[in-house]
Amino acid sequence: MKSVIALSAMVASVAAFAPTQQSTSSSSTQLAETKDDLKALAPKLNPIVPFFDPLQLCDASFWGQSNEFTIGWLRQAEIK
Repeated sequence: MKSVIALSAMVASVAAFAPTQQSTSSSSTQLAETKDDLKALAPKLNPIVPFFDPLQLCDASFWGQSNEFTIGWLRQAEIK
């Protein structure tokens, strides 16, 4: 009886890590990766403080990449 309980507990724990089926309808997220997009998004997120970039990072281009790449990289770094 103990072996049956132990076996069922192991099977249940393994099933928790099994992949699930994803639906065919995919949702997409559009990111704002230009300075104009961020200026338009700022009042929606915080109406009291409008667009605020004191270090002017939105105008930078890191590693010789485009401005959009830099904004995207900074957003990902903030999430991490």
